[in-house]
Amino acid sequence: MTVLLVLTPSVFGIKIEIYPPSPRINQTVILNVLDVDGALLVTDWYRGQGTGADQLIISLQTNGSKINKNLAGFTDVDLFSNGSLQIRNAQRIHNGHYTVSVLTAKGPSQETTLLTLQDPSGGLSPGAIAGIVLAVIAAIGIVIGGAFYVSKKNKGKTENREPALH
Repeated sequence: MTVLLVLTPSVFGIKIEIYPPSPRINQTVILNVLDVDGALLVTDWYRGQGTGADQLIISLQTNGSKINKNLAGFTDVDLFSNGSLQIRNAQRIHNGHYTVSVLTAKGPSQETTLLTLQDPSGGLSPGAIAGIVLAVIAAIGIVIGGAFYVSKKNKGKTENREPALH
């Protein structure tokens, strides 16, 4: 009996974790690269879901040299030695997909994530607004219903009274 053992890289590959988990406009956001198998030789970050040269934001080579392409809106970015991308003073223009492509001695890997920045005004979510509207409508209904009930009750009392004699 012959047993064939084949070693393959993890099917799960690298991951990207967004920090903070619910980033807001004007915050520093880090797209943290996790589960890299081996030492990074090259790390490239792209704007969008592809890896075209026109989408390249920043690149880090084995020797530590960084190439910042300064795409529109990406002048305040940095790349850490662990492959993580930092965006300082994040703005609405930074919403969207980001793709990281890494190369290790074990081969290439890439992952894409979606960055959605929250408005710092702390505005209410659409669900919260809908809840408030429904509560106000219910309260108005209760007030109108209560007023109708009281008026009917009082009208019934006045009809059953005997007229006062003077």
